[in-house]
Amino acid sequence: MQRYFRFRSTGSPGVMAVTDDRAGARLPAEQGPWQFDAEVATDRDWHGGPPKAVAAAGVLENGFALWDAPSAPAAAGGEEIIHIDVKSGR
Repeated sequence: MQRYFRFRSTGSPGVMAVTDDRAGARLPAEQGPWQFDAEVATDRDWHGGPPKAVAAAGVLENGFALWDAPSAPAAAGGEEIIHIDVKSGR
């Protein structure tokens, strides 16, 4: 079971991230500062972010995955619109 750590950006409201680093040291500084939000186990229900496979790919490739958390109700049809930043963090 993989564990990820979810963070909220306090410098860019609405931006969320997951990483496998509890300290959040791999998160991009330009989007920070970052505040720890929750520990997330990948074998549990996954809510409020990108699909598990997308987050895992972002963490594997970059050390993190970012997305915009919707501040308004879900889009028409009940679907959330999620943008994943897959730019290399290296």
